[in-house]
Amino acid sequence: MHGRNLAPGLAALALGLAALALSSCSDAGPQPSAAANATATPAATAAPALTASPPPTASAAPTSTASPAATASGTPATPTPTATATATPTATPAPGTCTQTTLGVDPATNTELAADCAALLAAKAALADAGTLNWSADTAITDWDGVTLGGTPQRVTGLSLLLQGITGAIPAQLGSLAGLRTLDLSRNRLTGSIPSELEGLSSLSALFLGENELTGCLPVGLLAVASHDLDRLGLEYCAIPVLDFSSDRSAIPPGTHRFPAFAADSPALVIDVPSSDHEVKWKEAVLSSPGGLAVCLSNLAGDVLICFNPFTGKTVFRNDSEAPAGLRRVFDTIAESARMTE
Repeated sequence: MHGRNLAPGLAALALGLAALALSSCSDAGPQPSAAANATATPAATAAPALTASPPPTASAAPTSTASPAATASGTPATPTPTATATATPTATPAPGTCTQTTLGVDPATNTELAADCAALLAAKAALADAGTLNWSADTAITDWDGVTLGGTPQRVTGLSLLLQGITGAIPAQLGSLAGLRTLDLSRNRLTGSIPSELEGLSSLSALFLGENELTGCLPVGLLAVASHDLDRLGLEYCAIPVLDFSSDRSAIPPGTHRFPAFAADSPALVIDVPSSDHEVKWKEAVLSSPGGLAVCLSNLAGDVLICFNPFTGKTVFRNDSEAPAGLRRVFDTIAESARMTE
């Protein structure tokens, strides 16, 4: 019963609300449409619409004179410098260096002649006055005053400086001219002593030093030169240096050397050591078969030896058959020079 009475009441309430809504609409008046409002109400001046810029026209890549392209951050990019090929300058030989111009051949193909050339330039520099010598690295060695070349490969084999007006001491550098056969320094104004380095010139067969003002003593090893004028110099013979076996194990310098006597009143063994790149040293004294004594020299490494009987000077042992040719020549010279002296 209560349900049937509630329904008519709700319906009446709904009708009342609808009437109230209609009444509100009639009081406000007709509402303009959105379209009418858009044309009737003057709107604020609208900002002009952005116009899309046309895409940039593609241009050719900039040449070396164009401005650098901008990077993504807007900073101009630094152009990469173009690598420029630079020619490597030709090395200039030091002044006084013997070159192909001097030797007539590449110094690398004849190192012996290059060494002789350097020794002669050093000898000239050592003189107090080189007189009229025209020795220079800028002049072909074949045109040098008094110089003779010979052999294969070529080396300095002759030096004739007669009346060249040179003064000072005889240069010790001449002792390194291993191929020298003739040395004539006569009739100059040379002073001082004869350098012992000349004793190492194993190929020397003629030596003339007269009419100078030399002093000191005569190196004994020079007496082995076949032709010389040493007896006209009025000089005494130098004492032969004795090898010190007790402490010396360094290279024996070029020249004449004497082994100490191994018995009272017995002669001593004397040898000539040539100038060479292959140096020798005193090695040891050993007992040799059959019970004799032998004294030995060796290369600086100590593994190649030549040994002598100190009472006769005869060679009793050599093991240089496979050694470098230069060392074998040194041993040959020493063996040929071995002699006994009081």
